[in-house]
Amino acid sequence: MWYGSIVIALLLPVASLAASIASPERCPVTNTHCRCVFKGPFYSLKCNSVREMSDFKAIVESMDVNAVILELDSLHLDFLPLNALYNSSVHTLIVSNSTFQKFHNSSEVQPSVVNLHHLSLENVTFHENAKWKHFMNLTNLQVLFVYNSTVENSINANFNRYLSKGLVSITVAESNLTSIERDSLASFKNLTSLRVSHNNVRTFSRDVLPQASKVEQLRLDSNKIHSLPAGVFANMTHLKLVSLSNNTISNLSEDVFGPLWRSDMHLDLRGNPLKCDNRMLWTVQSESRPKRVIGKCVHPKQHFGKNVEDLTGEDLGC
Repeated sequence: MWYGSIVIALLLPVASLAASIASPERCPVTNTHCRCVFKGPFYSLKCNSVREMSDFKAIVESMDVNAVILELDSLHLDFLPLNALYNSSVHTLIVSNSTFQKFHNSSEVQPSVVNLHHLSLENVTFHENAKWKHFMNLTNLQVLFVYNSTVENSINANFNRYLSKGLVSITVAESNLTSIERDSLASFKNLTSLRVSHNNVRTFSRDVLPQASKVEQLRLDSNKIHSLPAGVFANMTHLKLVSLSNNTISNLSEDVFGPLWRSDMHLDLRGNPLKCDNRMLWTVQSESRPKRVIGKCVHPKQHFGKNVEDLTGEDLGC
């Protein structure tokens, strides 16, 4: 999965505990809906089809300090039971193929889920759409992965206000997002990966991100982006990969794409109707080129199907 390497990285800081913790591979949770998967002294607990809140709480209470990943599949509860994880050793919570009436129980005081560093929601339906403010108590969150789940349809000021400023990776895919607003991620100084894929986003601007951005991977593939504003990639010295595949971009203007024309860059433009004419002459005259540009010309006819990275000055009318 996309987040697999990130989960491992998050667990490394606790690996030093292994020497002091016994590792009998005996699952402390005896619920028939759950099983343990061990890696050294630590384990992932995988549960499915838990349908009663009392059962879920009993499962959490029976976990010991070696439980670091909790995977929940096919839950159908009134709310996402984050409160039950308060003071738990679990660092990663993955919820998939589940349905909840709402994100949290508004009648309970919502404490911080102290140890939760990674939250994944995959194919999760909230009948009352989850709002970004509902994530405000996940104060140590570093990785947020949302796939085909009912959240707000915009990354907006509430995202900047309520989400943990320690986030290093954000993915919101196939979740009907329509926009990423200005300054919506301006406070996320440590963000290195942003993926907003398979949505309905039409543009992206530089002022979405911090001025001193640490973003290394920016994926905006499979949206409805026709053009991008000048300077959108300016002063992003850490950027190594940009994916804009499967949008409707036709022109590669220098004031937009010029900052990406450097030797450490991977640029994915597959599935765009690219016009390979003299307006792209700057790409072959540039002193450096990206390590890889994936994309094919659609117009004009004589260049149809030609790889962008194979174009020459002669092709472009030099």
